[in-house]
Amino acid sequence: MQTLSMSTPQGWSPPPQWSPPQQAPLSSAQPLTYQVRTSHRATNVAGSRGCLMAAIISLSVALFTCIPFGGVFFELGNCNTGGGSIGLPVMPSFQPASPTPEPQLAPGQPPSLGVLDLSSAAGPLTVSGSATPQVNVGLLGQPGCIGYAPVQPHAVVRVGSLSQVTVVVTGAELTTVVLHEPNSAFHCSRIGMTDSRFGVLLPPGDHPLWVAVPSPMSTAAFGLTVSAVATGGTSAAILHGLVTDAPPTLGIVDLAERRPSRSFEGQIAGAVEADGITSGCRGYLTAAPQTRIRLAEPTALTIDARSEEDLTLLVRLANGTVLCDDDSGHGTNPRIVHIFEAGEHSVWVGTYHENRTAQVTLQVNR
Repeated sequence: MQTLSMSTPQGWSPPPQWSPPQQAPLSSAQPLTYQVRTSHRATNVAGSRGCLMAAIISLSVALFTCIPFGGVFFELGNCNTGGGSIGLPVMPSFQPASPTPEPQLAPGQPPSLGVLDLSSAAGPLTVSGSATPQVNVGLLGQPGCIGYAPVQPHAVVRVGSLSQVTVVVTGAELTTVVLHEPNSAFHCSRIGMTDSRFGVLLPPGDHPLWVAVPSPMSTAAFGLTVSAVATGGTSAAILHGLVTDAPPTLGIVDLAERRPSRSFEGQIAGAVEADGITSGCRGYLTAAPQTRIRLAEPTALTIDARSEEDLTLLVRLANGTVLCDDDSGHGTNPRIVHIFEAGEHSVWVGTYHENRTAQVTLQVNR
């Protein structure tokens, strides 16, 4: 058997030795310190591994002696490796900044374009101005409220009685008209490139108005025209925008006189959405009815409305029941055939498209 002998190579040094941390009592005068000693003269594989291990241990000690708590680092002591030191400073506590409140529309501020007084004259009244985006009107949470308007209202629309008010905006595309009622309610209407008209039923009083632009980065010059038609009736009789006790705009049909038929002609511009009154009804109606039918006894009647425009019909019976029609007549004209009980029945003629003006003929036949 051959005996092997091993000799220590020249220049070899033993693997680095790790000395456990020497913990000193914690005090304000003496910070907690860990020492890791390594040899920097290692030249063989074992020495290299030992040096790497010492570096890992050194880094672990450094991390675990600086403890994160709630996003703030508290330093327990200096972290030393060899002759160098690693120190993690204490991070300052973070206080989130208070959010900047969103700007709001200010109905109480004076209007930039003045008061448009429709209480003594039906109008139309016209002013011009520009829209500067400051307030996101979408935050109002109302249907149709889209875009950005200034804090200060552009105008105040004043009406002396319950009125159907028409607002026309020219020169600006894809704007939104915002109206404020004395009861703090907001009404919005999106005005596009083809529909520049907005109609709304307003009670007596002052109503601040804003014109909003679609982007917070854009401004727009515009012309603003308002007009009003007093509907008569009372605010208490409003049914989803219709004034049920308002005088009819075209006249009264009194078939108690046993007349076989009655016919009216006139102009309408609907703004009240019929679907909001009863689901399934179509088109846009004026606030006041076009006619009111008076009957002394149950009678079978046919009601027709004709125009070059696409029309709709809505009838509110004496008992509150609502009847609707769109195209039962000739072409796109509506027709309602019904046996009406004794009493008063109100009839509205609407346009299929919002704020579309139409010349109509309304006929009631036995």
